[in-house]
Amino acid sequence: EYAAELAVFNSDKLRSIRALAIINSTRPDEISFARTLQESPKDVEIQGTSTSVGKVNEFVESLKSNPEISQASAKSEVNRGAAKFTIRVKLK
Repeated sequence: EYAAELAVFNSDKLRSIRALAIINSTRPDEISFARTLQESPKDVEIQGTSTSVGKVNEFVESLKSNPEISQASAKSEVNRGAAKFTIRVKLK
């Protein structure tokens, strides 16, 4: 019983790491992740900051062109010269 629970935990952990690796592979240096939340095996929410909203939009466009991602969207706001964002990504 414990081994089965551990296998599920490890499988979920690996999915989380793989999802973050896919998303992070195209992340520009100007984008910093502050928090990630994996709502399901395919749904990830990222909160962070950037030097500009333009960089956030460029990142979202690069995520949309990734063949392992089916959807990507962002909400951004500028506060004291920094752009804060929330990006939602759905993996295939």
